[in-house]
Amino acid sequence: MRARAGAPRGSWAARFQRRQWLKGSLWVVPLICAVAGPLVAELTVAIDSHVTLPGGWQYSESSASSVLSAIVGAMVGLTGFVVAFGVLIVQMATQTLSPRFKKIVELAKSGEVKGFLPLGLRFK
Repeated sequence: MRARAGAPRGSWAARFQRRQWLKGSLWVVPLICAVAGPLVAELTVAIDSHVTLPGGWQYSESSASSVLSAIVGAMVGLTGFVVAFGVLIVQMATQTLSPRFKKIVELAKSGEVKGFLPLGLRFK
């Protein structure tokens, strides 16, 4: 009988190895979600058939559609704001750094500075 390589089955090292393998694997979480999805759907249908909601909590399809439309509109607005803010940050950063890089490039072109430039540019 051959001895198994690695840590003993119930040891801390074996648990650590399993945890690391689970963190590194790309298919474990989707598999769990794929199995849990239909089970949660069936559970929801079973609970829905046994529970009666108060009249104030019931709404029509048009009200649900309008709520979802408002949520999507807010998400699009937020995405636009984040993109615009990101572009603004990049513009501000490049304005702040451009005089430094311009001076380095001018010194390199004149031959006063030898060596590498940002991004590995060299001028003769």
